[in-house]
Amino acid sequence: MVSLKHETIWTRSILFLSTYQSLNYDNTPLNILLFRDFQKYVQKKELVSLPGEWKKLTGNSSIQEACHPYLLDAKSELNQKGHILVRAHLYPLFKKVTKKNMIYLAHYKSEFEQMQKMKGCHPLIYLKDIPEAALDYSEEEKVYQTLEMIQSSASTAKFFKTTAFTAWINKKLPLLLKRIRRTHTLFDEFKISKTIYGSTVNRYGSLVTTFAKSRFIFTVNIQHGILTELGHFPVNADLNFVWGKSHRDYLVENGALKNNIKTIGPVFLRNLEDATKRGKQSTKRGDQLHLLVAMQPIGFAFNQQMITMIENAVKRLPEKIFVNYKLHPDQRNRERYEKLLVNKNSTILLHGEIPLNDLITDSDIILTPFSTVAYEALMREKIVIFYQDLGDLYYLKNPPLFVQNEKELHDILRKMLDDENFLADSQTRLVLKDPPHKKAFEGAKLLQLIEKFEKQQK
Repeated sequence: MVSLKHETIWTRSILFLSTYQSLNYDNTPLNILLFRDFQKYVQKKELVSLPGEWKKLTGNSSIQEACHPYLLDAKSELNQKGHILVRAHLYPLFKKVTKKNMIYLAHYKSEFEQMQKMKGCHPLIYLKDIPEAALDYSEEEKVYQTLEMIQSSASTAKFFKTTAFTAWINKKLPLLLKRIRRTHTLFDEFKISKTIYGSTVNRYGSLVTTFAKSRFIFTVNIQHGILTELGHFPVNADLNFVWGKSHRDYLVENGALKNNIKTIGPVFLRNLEDATKRGKQSTKRGDQLHLLVAMQPIGFAFNQQMITMIENAVKRLPEKIFVNYKLHPDQRNRERYEKLLVNKNSTILLHGEIPLNDLITDSDIILTPFSTVAYEALMREKIVIFYQDLGDLYYLKNPPLFVQNEKELHDILRKMLDDENFLADSQTRLVLKDPPHKKAFEGAKLLQLIEKFEKQQK
């Protein structure tokens, strides 16, 4: 059953998968590759929610069950020899692995340049540098002919016939076909035996995973953040590694197959070296508190509202609160957010400007709408406050601290400044269901688990 707040998005998403099921190119279904971008498109639209939409369309199926008819269900070939294709930014996980034929694929220029600095990350390939395969042009013509038939069909929903959506899909398709041709070249040049990615749903994860599955190649997904309905479904790999039992249970409750999900320790790609180290206990430094705000790319209007709320709450506690706003990797415009600050002890930090571990360790409180940073902070026994109620916090044992407005945040900060017992009580209130692992997870162990799983499937 889909949550009420996402019912409209998911109803449109299943309609999208169904409507464009016949769009294929190079034996690869395009509806799956466009799926996550489509959801982002829908999120930007102010659509009227009609109660019961999901039940009427799917019979109240789980998300995974509703998506399943549109996923590639071919059985992958197991224990094949060849190269392992890995998303480039996963290299730190595998840097101690020397006996495997790994190929690292970067999808962004910044990712490629960053991984070039790591000596062992080779061969390293940038997707845009790969020449496009010379596929028969008739295949591309067929894609556009099929699209035209779908758009003109009387059975196609009005939503897909709007000028805005037509412009969107006509813009997306040519770029997608180019990526497929480049991926085809890569798979032709190297014999790929399996793929390992941090997402099989987003734009590039779905490209590589779906292309591989269309060639019966074994696919692996590694959990890259807190699981949510949007961005992590459908589960689309042969084998999925998650951080612990609570994460596996969340996927299974939403229809994923339990046998294809294995638990490992948390894998934080930004700081694999010391992801399990605990920071200092949150203690009051005189009459000061240090607050870390982990931002999320969910729209400038939302972030403006959150920052304004925090700044106004802190303004009433002069000289006592130091605030670091850490931008998400997708947020690069520091100046835009700096204009919202009104307190002299508030700072906007670009992602990576200060190591995340240091930011968490030096903070007393972490505030976020939802973020993997919160999970990392809880592993270090830090206090976490959530702004509004935007996520399914399935990984917590107890109800979390929420703030909805300036007054609620001010009152909490005031209590923390005045009452050391309140600070200590807040620390013990939030507990993860899955105990932190004693040491960071390593790629060699992961490859052993993949090999073991493949043998069990025979």
